[in-house]
Amino acid sequence: MFVCSFAVRGRNRLKSRGIKLALQVTVFLIVLSAAAPLRAQSNSSPVSLDVCNKGRVPVVVLTAMKYTDFNRGIGKNSWEIDTKVIASAKCRNVYFDMQAEPIDLAFAFEDAKGQWGPGKIAQVPDFGTYSQWLKSWPVMSRGNGAINVCAPLVDTSYKLDDNPKIDCTTMKLTPVHGAQEVHGPFIPVTSVLHFEDQGDQCFDGAGVTRIVRSCNFYLNISPGGTDRELHAVRGTSGGDDADPPMTDAQVMQQLANSPMMKALAKAAADNRKKQEEAAAAAEAERQRQAQANTPEGRLKHAREQQAAREQRQKQVLAADAAGDPNVKVEAQMIRREQEDNRQRWAGTRQSPAAYDPKWMGQTISITGTVSRVEVDPNGSPNWVTIYFKESPNATFVVCSPYPDMFQERVGLDLSALVGKTFEAAGQVESPYCGHETAKGSIRVVESKQWTVR
Repeated sequence: MFVCSFAVRGRNRLKSRGIKLALQVTVFLIVLSAAAPLRAQSNSSPVSLDVCNKGRVPVVVLTAMKYTDFNRGIGKNSWEIDTKVIASAKCRNVYFDMQAEPIDLAFAFEDAKGQWGPGKIAQVPDFGTYSQWLKSWPVMSRGNGAINVCAPLVDTSYKLDDNPKIDCTTMKLTPVHGAQEVHGPFIPVTSVLHFEDQGDQCFDGAGVTRIVRSCNFYLNISPGGTDRELHAVRGTSGGDDADPPMTDAQVMQQLANSPMMKALAKAAADNRKKQEEAAAAAEAERQRQAQANTPEGRLKHAREQQAAREQRQKQVLAADAAGDPNVKVEAQMIRREQEDNRQRWAGTRQSPAAYDPKWMGQTISITGTVSRVEVDPNGSPNWVTIYFKESPNATFVVCSPYPDMFQERVGLDLSALVGKTFEAAGQVESPYCGHETAKGSIRVVESKQWTVR
């Protein structure tokens, strides 16, 4: 995002100009090589420019003054940008300079469709000429896009380095010395006029009686709203200049009531609403994930998944029974699992106390009373070991790598199984679990392999 600071005018600007004058002799050769004609500062009088808006829509007038910026180093330049909002049928001074420094002008206004955009000038007004180095130069000439800048729709000033790269859509101005912060909108504009006058013709008398007066110029613009043309002509000191100036509140009210500003305000409000909704959704998701990562959240998730699996199996089997060919393979897998589980439970039913090494590799079902439950907190997976009263020496146990499979049925604390009659079905194998060395076990990896009562 491009951020500018407001230019500090008045005392600081005069100080900068004083430094410039003091160093003019030193940089004479540099100035002589510049494209603009060298001016004799000692002979110039103040120059001002007023702009009168004879159209029916407010116009933003932007002036850009280039100056040598010694704070940035020798040969470095900066631009001082000023914007003034001129209401319909009003006149305002947009430029006044004691040293008659040249400026470039750009304009922005709202057309009949409510669209803000840059203004154009087909015919440059004739403001006469001034003489320098045995040549006549026009006071007002075509700007030819000498500078491309961003015009905020308020009165303000800011500084730019030479050859700026600005994105008007993301630009904002930060406050300096109590100035108001400006967040936009900013309209991209290009200079259409160049204004320059030596001010040496604005003297009365000669010698010791010579009186310096300001060189005042007046520019009238009449935007029609049907196109971007400003219809600029040279004006006079009379007419709209006599009207009392509008207050800042009146100008801002006129801008606020324009269709473009209402549309921009609505877009800003909609954008804020979307950002608030997105932030609320992000916070809800963060809380959901935080809750899901708690033991209670994981238990809830496990139960929901199991319920979803069971519901899915019912739907698939029902669709297969109705002749849906798309679920045939999935239904066959479900029935195969059901048959495998049936065969597990069809095996010999035994007590843990009756363990015999001959059980190894056989499918049996075991029924016993749970004496204790251990969960390995450090292993991967967290093996569960279920011990039985009927096998006090832990000769036979039940193992499972999924503690949540039991938790989703009996709760987070698996000690709730102690004292309950526990049944498990599966192939007998050497145990994967237990701190005590058991001789045989059944490994439970799905919920249909076990039951408790």
